Amino acid sequence: MFSRLMQDPETSDIPVVMLTAVRRSMGMSFSAEAMKEFFGRGPAAYLEKPVDPDGLREVLRKTLEGDIIPWSWCRAFSAGSF
Repeated sequence: MFSRLMQDPETSDIPVVMLTAVRRSMGMSFSAEAMKEFFGRGPAAYLEKPVDPDGLREVLRKTLEGDIIPWSWCRAFSAGSF
């Protein structure tokens, strides 16, 4: 879905916040660099489940305000970090 959004000129500027359980369910994870290499650009934020609800709200708020969210900051709200 992310690649489709990025390929369509009408949706390519929409900031995407990805939530995933890949690490937990498949034993693998993606890095910011891998996402950018694979898709040509990374999502606005990438969070691994389980996600802290307050952290998710903060990430969404910052994304909607147009802030650049560091990947390391996103990890603070992901998978057992809270």
